[in-house]
This record gives sequence, C-alpha cells and structure tokens, in this order.
Amino acid sequence: MSWATLYPAVLLTLAQPAAAPDPKLDAHLAAWEKATQGVTAFRAAFALTRTDPVFNKSREFTGTALVMKPGAAALRIVSKADLNDWDEFVCDGRTFYEYNGRAKTLTEHKVGRLTPVGEDNLLLTILGGLKADELKKRFAVSLSKEDANYVYLTIKPQRPKDRQEFEQAVVILTGPKVPAPHAPYLPAAVRVWKPNGEEERWVLSNPEVNPKGVDARSFAPRDLPGFTRQPARP
Repeated sequence: MSWATLYPAVLLTLAQPAAAPDPKLDAHLAAWEKATQGVTAFRAAFALTRTDPVFNKSREFTGTALVMKPGAAALRIVSKADLNDWDEFVCDGRTFYEYNGRAKTLTEHKVGRLTPVGEDNLLLTILGGLKADELKKRFAVSLSKEDANYVYLTIKPQRPKDRQEFEQAVVILTGPKVPAPHAPYLPAAVRVWKPNGEEERWVLSNPEVNPKGVDARSFAPRDLPGFTRQPARP
C-alpha cells in the first residue's frame, strides 16, 4: 500500500509560509497525540529522494524505519542505483550503531543515557510520536493545509541542535476522516529542507502499528561477514 496514490503531486508543491497556531492546529495535534498513545512500536517502508541544490541532481533510495518506545530505533537506507551503497542506523537507547555497506564498517557510538526515540532524527521523531505540548516547545508548528485525506503541518526548529539538522519541514499525516483501510493520524510523508540546501522527500508505505515480534532483540547489533567493528572517534 502506498500513500502516493492518494496525493500524486503534493510533494512537488513548496510549503506555504508558516502561520500562527490556531484552534484547528491544536485540535489536530491533540488528536495526533491521542492516536499515538497506545502505540509502542511503529514500522514502515519508505522511498527517499535527496536533491542536490547546486547541480539539481536527485538520488533515490528505499528503506525501512522501525521505532519502539521509549528509546529504540532502526533505520536502513539503500541506494536504488547501487545496492552495495547502503547505511543502517540502530539504537537501543544507550548505544548507537552505524553500519556503512560500502566501507564495510560498524561504528559504535556510546550514548550513555536513555534517549527518546528519534531525538536527533526528524523522521524517527515523527514516527515515535511526541506529545502536543512537547512538539510545540521543540518546534514552531503551523497548519499549512488540510484536505479530505491529509493534514499538512509546517515545522520549523527552535533548538540550535535541531537547526543543524533542518531549516524547515512539512509533515503530512492522514486526516481524521481518511477512508478505510487507512487509519487517521499516521505519518504519510515528510519533506525536509537542510541547512546546506539539500532537500529530502520521504514517502512512507506499508505502515504497521505495534508489529508482532518487535522487542529489544530487534535493536541488537549483529556481526556481518567482512565488516570491521570500530569505536567512534572522540
């Protein structure tokens, strides 16, 4: 199942300027928070397009994302042009493991404390879900558009740490009256503008809420043949 069938051209439209928060926005954020209250894990496939602003050249990737509260996440990104060009990021909440398929390395980063799901990655933050008040404290959020099937939120970072990751993003959620079999307030797509001008478009498909078989073992590092395990540089 692909969300692209429901909005064929939305990702080609630039985001409108952020508007001041309004009652409609607060209602959507509250409904989104309520919809994620019983979600302990979420998995989805995605198509990712990265566009270089200088050469206007795009690279396409596919992958999967998995999050489990309170602090576990896994993200795998594979180039469509070269299947040997892939990256995988796995975090159990205290240790962050970074796989590089081309270099055949596994780099281990010690986090040292239990971190919230996706604290340093916008996509994983959206998948993991945030409470409405926490979302508004961390980001400047506005309702840029809503239609029969989707709610479009414009998000701008307020923390210096988040500003290093992105300048602006548009998060597209399924709407409260989206037709079955879709469920309301699930992430459908994310469009991100980076500080260096690069643009990312994430289109999600096959969403699974509380998928079976997901536990702490799903976020354990695995030794791959030919890979060199190394600690992160200070």
